[in-house]
Amino acid sequence: MDWEETFTRLALTAWQKGDLTEAEYRELHMAGNVQERMSHLADVLTEKRQAQVIKGAEFLESIGPNDPRWEKANVKYDGLVESIRYKPISRDPELFRPSIFDAYNLMRDCYHKYGRIMKKEEIARKLPELAEWQIAWAIFEINIQLNPLGKEE
Repeated sequence: MDWEETFTRLALTAWQKGDLTEAEYRELHMAGNVQERMSHLADVLTEKRQAQVIKGAEFLESIGPNDPRWEKANVKYDGLVESIRYKPISRDPELFRPSIFDAYNLMRDCYHKYGRIMKKEEIARKLPELAEWQIAWAIFEINIQLNPLGKEE
């Protein structure tokens, strides 16, 4: 995946939809690496959405349930709240088919968090859909990344 292209597409879409000002759009492109820019984009859009939620709550409070605009405003408010609610990734087998990359990322995250590489059995428990050869390949790849010259530690 080309993260630079993905960032550019997301930022441009947010600007075209009016979620970003031109100044914010330009500022995003001046940030550091693509990971920092993606993180900054997510932060900016989340802050703006949270501000909209607060404004919506204040508006609903100011008009009250007897106002004819109440129903439409309430639906819009519920949509805003839902848009910033955390939604975990579905593990539905029809939608999620783990790969070697998922095993690799799982091991990398474990290494960064706990300072160790997961064992083959741990990966098999977390990603039972993977074949044994896929797990072995992911372990091989993470070992190359952590010890590129094959030196004994």
